[in-house]
Amino acid sequence: MSRHEARRDPVALEEIRRRAVKACGSGQSVKSVAAALGVRPGTVSDWRTLWRRGGMRALRRKRAKGRPRKLDCTRYGARILCIGELTKRPIR
Repeated sequence: MSRHEARRDPVALEEIRRRAVKACGSGQSVKSVAAALGVRPGTVSDWRTLWRRGGMRALRRKRAKGRPRKLDCTRYGARILCIGELTKRPIR
């Protein structure tokens, strides 16, 4: 798996974070760990801070932030069915 593929896989990204924290804990510098993993040194420092505050559990992925959906799945499905019915009628 390439670095770019790993960044899209949440499980692989969590493993990269764990490896970074363990490498720093074993005495490697933040810069060398960042270079080995292909991330910025500030990112490795952020991961270390998260780990210090909340342990390995803090390195897990979080829910995506942003605006919630306007329609839930039920309403969305009903709207699609309604549009489908409207398109079946002949246009005058």
